[in-house]
Amino acid sequence: MTELGLRFLAATDSLTSAVASEDVEPEGFCEWIAHQSFRLSLSNLSIVRSSLEGSLGKALVPISARMLFEDGARWNWFPHSAMTATAGESLKALVNDGAARRQRIATSLQSDGVPRPIIDELLGPAVNIPQADPGELAMPPLGEMLTLAYPNPSGVDSAQAIYGVLSQFTHATPISNLHIHRDTFPSVSAPIYAIALEAAARGFERIATVTLLLGGLSPRSIQNPLQEVQRCCADIASRASIYHCLG
Repeated sequence: MTELGLRFLAATDSLTSAVASEDVEPEGFCEWIAHQSFRLSLSNLSIVRSSLEGSLGKALVPISARMLFEDGARWNWFPHSAMTATAGESLKALVNDGAARRQRIATSLQSDGVPRPIIDELLGPAVNIPQADPGELAMPPLGEMLTLAYPNPSGVDSAQAIYGVLSQFTHATPISNLHIHRDTFPSVSAPIYAIALEAAARGFERIATVTLLLGGLSPRSIQNPLQEVQRCCADIASRASIYHCLG
């Protein structure tokens, strides 16, 4: 699994180089948020890379993988919904979802007496996310987006199971504790390692496929490196199924 993971990371490096060579600056809000999500996905991949190369413990891989897996499902929903929705409604739903999350944090802190300037400093650039009027479309529950983004040829809805397993590491439950091995660095059992690498690869592939096109890059300029990322992702998913037995 580690060899396949490193091969996948090499493919992402080629893709990132192709993106950098285009030197495209986001112009509108849609392009900006897509650009930011792609950058965040690279940050999460850097943790996966360090874990695979041995400078960080593999117990960190499930945490970064969960973020990539979830964000990949969210971005995957965007083009699917845009095919049938009124123009602009999918973007409005995506932006309103982010604004609602920001507002929940702000409201909670304000109710505890935290001054607004401190809240704004904590939220950073997120304070500028516009709040649009409710549109005809709202983002569906995460479970539905996971199932849509990561279909399984076996018919088993493995995406929600994978997300549930990864969540055990985010929340440090007994399940995660029982799968952690204490080596030189904390490591994880083979099934969890396979699940995490598959989730990281499939999540990044979905994020990159959607956000790079929304961000204004020419499809032709990234076609070959993106296809290599997709091939390596498929290899990881195929091998991982042998270890986690989710189909």
